[in-house]
Amino acid sequence: MFRGKKSDAEKPEKNYHTLDGSDNAHIAADAYTKKTIIANDGMLIWAGGLQFEWDTYYVDTNGYKQGPNKLGYDLFRFQVNQDGTITPQKDNGSTNRCSFIQPAHGTRYLGFGCGYYAWKNINPDDPTKNYWDDFLR
Repeated sequence: MFRGKKSDAEKPEKNYHTLDGSDNAHIAADAYTKKTIIANDGMLIWAGGLQFEWDTYYVDTNGYKQGPNKLGYDLFRFQVNQDGTITPQKDNGSTNRCSFIQPAHGTRYLGFGCGYYAWKNINPDDPTKNYWDDFLR
């Protein structure tokens, strides 16, 4: 599945968008400083940079060369927990936002906290609806 390729030369250079389509997704430049794993199908996995070193991983499910390159749509953030488990990020009401009703800090974090909801297929703004059909715009 993986090419085994880890390359600083293939860092994502395309800007990622927030879930609402804005070009201002707050992915710090240091998020790209670690080596990147590229799967055969183009999926991209990289560790968080200096701020989140080794406790945060990003997964672009279809790679940065294919769109839409949106947080919460094809780019998800995962947290490594103290017990060694890895879980998709969940809206925490601060910088991990997944809500069109209450985005934090403007919209630059909108989509970071959507991994959990995408995985469970739950609309974070209305739990009676689903993520993929009702929440995504």
